Amino acid sequence: KQKTIGLTTATFTPARSNSFYYHTEDTLLYTKTAEGEYKEATEVKPGQTYYYQLNNKGKTGEIYSFSTGKEGEFSFALVGDPQIGSSGIVRDDAEWENVLNTVTESELFSDISFLISAGDQVHANSEEEYDAYLEHNALFGLPVATAVGNHDDSNAYAQHFNVPNESEEYGVTAAGGDYYFVYNNTLFLVLNSNARSQEDVEGHKAFMQEAIEETKNREISWKVAVFHHSIFTVASHAHDSYIE
Repeated sequence: KQKTIGLTTATFTPARSNSFYYHTEDTLLYTKTAEGEYKEATEVKPGQTYYYQLNNKGKTGEIYSFSTGKEGEFSFALVGDPQIGSSGIVRDDAEWENVLNTVTESELFSDISFLISAGDQVHANSEEEYDAYLEHNALFGLPVATAVGNHDDSNAYAQHFNVPNESEEYGVTAAGGDYYFVYNNTLFLVLNSNARSQEDVEGHKAFMQEAIEETKNREISWKVAVFHHSIFTVASHAHDSYIE
């Protein structure tokens, strides 16, 4: 019998512009005592394991867990263009599963703290594509930060991903705006490069300057910018106007 660890509930509501259902509410986290009992967490600390579970209208989900990284030096994995659906959903689903299993099970990635997916999570923004991107056991315990790509630049993106410190002024398209997060001593600036007019470029600059100012007391040693479109390329997009 599935054990219940708390009263966390999920209310599923219709998405803003389609009939699919999504859930992007905060979820209560729990720690486990030496006696094996679950206790509601009051804060998230480095180097700890946390548990969570969803209960929706009396239906109790599985208990999942994730571990936070330690303080100090850290590593992360970077992927680009999973683009589920571009080669057929079944094939892309299987290949994405292989990538995620490699990231979570291979010794080569044993020290990573999270995954960055730098855009084009899906190909055409169907719910079937998002299911194939999200419904993998590895993702229940692997933190992921995503950037918006050209293929997922729609409001469906915002309905499937929560991002912190999101700007309502800079880099804004249907998918959302620029955002940032801090991990240990590193500031990650995630830009929506679908916003690329000259005015948008100035906006990205302003966003980064404001994020740096807002985090000036957090002992930042490194700043990492993440965005989908390459600014230096010899591939098929080399002569696109926004690259030139």
